[in-house]
Amino acid sequence: MRSRCLLQPTLAMAANTIQEARFAKPVGHGKSAVVIVNVYRNQAGGITTFDIQTASHTGVAATSGTFWVDCDTGTNTIAAGTTGAVKFKLADLGEVIRYNVTNSSWSSGIDFDITVYFADT
Repeated sequence: MRSRCLLQPTLAMAANTIQEARFAKPVGHGKSAVVIVNVYRNQAGGITTFDIQTASHTGVAATSGTFWVDCDTGTNTIAAGTTGAVKFKLADLGEVIRYNVTNSSWSSGIDFDITVYFADT
C-alpha cells in the first residue's frame, strides 16, 4: 500500500525558507518517494528551487549541510512567473524529511504546497 505525506500545506512565501526541524515529517528510513509541488501563484523574480532534505532525527542541528542532506534527484525547479506542478524523485531517505525553498531573486511571493508519495514498502 502506498502512503503519502503532506509536507507543506498551501503556503505563501516571499523569502528563502527552510522548514524548521521540529516540523520535519517522520517517514522511516531507506524509503524512496515521488514529490509533487503544486505552484499556484509565482511572482518570484528568478528560478525557485524546491529541495527535500533528510536527517537521522529531528534533534540534529537545524542548519543545512551539516546533518541535513539533499535527497532529491531530477528537476526540482520552476522558472520565474510559471505555475503548475513540479515532480521529482527522492531516494535513500533518513528518518525525517523537510523542505528547503530558495530563489536568487525574490521580487514578490510564491504560493505552493508539497506532497510526498512513498513507494510500496
